[in-house]
Amino acid sequence: MKQNGRWVTALSGDKGFPDYFCVRGPRALAIELKSDTGRLTPEQSAWLGALEAAGIETWVMRPRDMDRLLEVLRSDSHWSSERRQA
Repeated sequence: MKQNGRWVTALSGDKGFPDYFCVRGPRALAIELKSDTGRLTPEQSAWLGALEAAGIETWVMRPRDMDRLLEVLRSDSHWSSERRQA
């Protein structure tokens, strides 16, 4: 968190690129973190759509999703439903 109270990702790249891009073996996940009330920007939606079209698992996770996030990260299999939610 910056001094002005805004959250930022430790590494910055192209505007809208997901907060986390994780790879383990043949599995890749793009994870965008949002507050419980946060909304995706158009750039974030575009990146998630492009990555999903390329076969990458895409997720929007919120604090209330912590248990689900841990389950997804611990799993060895590709999740095919309940992924992207704005």
